[in-house]
Amino acid sequence: MKFHLNKLLFVFSAASKSAFFADAQIATVCESLQPYSYDSGKTKAATTVVSIDKAPWIQLDLSDSELADGATLTLVGEKASQVITSDSISSNQFSAVFDGNSISVELSTPGSVRGNGKNKSRVVVSNVKVGLCGDGHIAESICGDRDDRVPSTDVRTGRMSSGCTAWLISEDVFVQAGHCGTPSSSTRLHFTFGSAAAAPEDQYGVDLSSYQFQNSGTGNDWGAGKLLPNSVTGKLPGVAQSEKCGSPGCGWFNIGPVPSSTSGNNIRITGYGKAAVDSRTQKTHTGALTTIGSDYMRYVSDTTGGNSGSPVIHEETGYAVGVHTHGGCFATSGSNIGTRIDQPTFAAHVKSLCASCTLQPTPSPTPQPTQPTPSPTPQPTQRTPPPTPSPTNPTKACEGSDPYTCGCDVVKQNDYRGDISTTADGYTCMNWESQSPHSHTRTAANYPGMGLGNHNYCRNPDGEPRAWCYTTDPNKRWSVCDVPSCTPPSTPSPTSPPTPSTPPPTPSTPPPTPSPTPPTPSPTPQPTPSTPPPTPSPTSPPTPSTPPPTPSPTPQPNPSTPPPTPSPTPQPTPSTPPPTP
Repeated sequence: MKFHLNKLLFVFSAASKSAFFADAQIATVCESLQPYSYDSGKTKAATTVVSIDKAPWIQLDLSDSELADGATLTLVGEKASQVITSDSISSNQFSAVFDGNSISVELSTPGSVRGNGKNKSRVVVSNVKVGLCGDGHIAESICGDRDDRVPSTDVRTGRMSSGCTAWLISEDVFVQAGHCGTPSSSTRLHFTFGSAAAAPEDQYGVDLSSYQFQNSGTGNDWGAGKLLPNSVTGKLPGVAQSEKCGSPGCGWFNIGPVPSSTSGNNIRITGYGKAAVDSRTQKTHTGALTTIGSDYMRYVSDTTGGNSGSPVIHEETGYAVGVHTHGGCFATSGSNIGTRIDQPTFAAHVKSLCASCTLQPTPSPTPQPTQPTPSPTPQPTQRTPPPTPSPTNPTKACEGSDPYTCGCDVVKQNDYRGDISTTADGYTCMNWESQSPHSHTRTAANYPGMGLGNHNYCRNPDGEPRAWCYTTDPNKRWSVCDVPSCTPPSTPSPTSPPTPSTPPPTPSTPPPTPSPTPPTPSPTPQPTPSTPPPTPSPTSPPTPSTPPPTPSPTPQPNPSTPPPTPSPTPQPTPSTPPPTP
C-alpha cells in the first residue's frame, strides 16, 4: 500500500483540526424531463422512434402504457435493447437508460393483429428524460497533490442515475448518501465499471415504498431501500452480481463494526467520482483512518464528486463500516467524511429492511496470522493424534501427508499450508489482506483457521473444488492453483492388512490338531511374525511388545490391534497353552 508524502502529513494535520469545510459529493448530472406525446391507442401492434437531438442518453416514461397478457414492448437503442412485459412495466414504469439520442419502440402481440378488442395494448410515451449538459462544477477532495485512485471492478458497487454511488448489503437492499435525493420511478442503479449506461439486464429500479433517508449533514447523511427485480432477467441484483463473482453472497458487502482506534486502520473508498482520466468509471483508493466520531469517520482516501454514497470499507477486514458523504481534503490538509454504519437511525432502518444485515462479529484487532506454524501434522483433523489412526476415519485429511507440500483432495485441499502463490494459468496471487485490485470478504477474520493472513499463498477457505487465490490482475478476479494432490499412504497402518490373505491357505489347521500336544511347544514361533507363512493363523496379528517366548497364560489379552482379522476360532481351546498348529 503506497502513501504519498503529503498524504502521510494528513494523518497528523487532519487529526489536529476540529472542523473542515465539507462538500456533498454528487457528480453534477445535467438532466431534464421533457414532455413528449406518443399514444398508440388500443392495438396489438405499433412502432415508433423516439429521438431527442444531441442527447447523450435517453430514458422513456412509460407509466401510462398498458400491456395485455402476452404482449411485449421491444426497445432498441444505439448499443443495447430491452424487452418489457406486462409484469415488468407495472413495477418499472420507466424504460432502462439508453446511451445515444434515440430509441425505437415496437409493440407486438401473439396471434393475429385483427381481433375483437380483447388482448389489446396501449403504448404511451408521455415524457422523455435526457442528459444534455457537460460535467459542471464538482466537489474535489483529493488528499494531496495528485489523484491516486486506480480502476477497480467491485461487483457490489454501482452508479445511481442521480450521479451518486450506491452499493448492496443483501440480495436486494442498497445504500447511498441521503443528500443524493429521493429515488423516483425513473431512478436506476447501474452495475457497470465504465461511464456508459449499464446494459438493461444490469439496471435496477427502486422499490419506492422501502426507501428512507436523512440529509442532516455529516454524521446523519444516509439513504437505504430495496431494489426491484431486473425487468429483463427477473433476478434480484445481489443474485445476479454474485453470479458474476462466482460464489453465493459475494455480490454484496458484509457490514461490520467501526474500528475502535485509528491506529493501524485504513479506509478504502470505491465509487464513480469525476476524474481527469476515465471520469465516472469505477475507481478505488485506500487511505488512513484519521478520526472516529460518535456518528462519523474521517479518512484521507481520495474522492471527488460522484463518490457520495460510496461504501466506506475497513481495509483490514473487508467490512463496510459506513457510507461516504462529504469531501474535505485539500492539497496540504483536511480529510473526507462518512456516516457510520451503526448510526442509530441508519442502523434501525437497515435492520427493518434486512434482518440478516447485522454487524459481523468484531474481529481481533490484528487478524490472527496464518495457521501454518502449528506442528506439521494437519490441523483440519487433529481429533485423535496419539494413537495410530486406523482406516476407519476417512473424513480426516490424508494421513501421513505434508500440508506444506500438497493438499488432500478429500477435504478439497483446505488443509494446504504451503507457499505456492501462482495460479494454474500463470497469474500472481493477491495478498489475502489486500482489497486491491479485487475487493472481497475472504479474510482471516471471516474464515478463521483456514490459513488466510498477510500472504498471497493459495488456500481454499470456502469449499471450492481445490486451492485458489485472487489475482493481482484487475481483469482476472480469481483462479485455481496447481497445488499437488496428497495421496493417502498405500499402507496407512502397520497392522495386519498385508497378511490377511494368508489365513485362507491353512484354515483347516484349527480343527485337525486341537487336542494333541504339539511336538515342539518349547520353540517360539510367535515372536517372529516377520515370516507369516510358518505361523499365520492363530495369533499372527498380535505381535505383542513383550518378547518373552510362549507367554501361554495370556495370549489374547494384549492384542493392541484387535480389529485386524482375529483368526477363525482360537479361543475355544484355551486348555492348550501354546496353540501352535
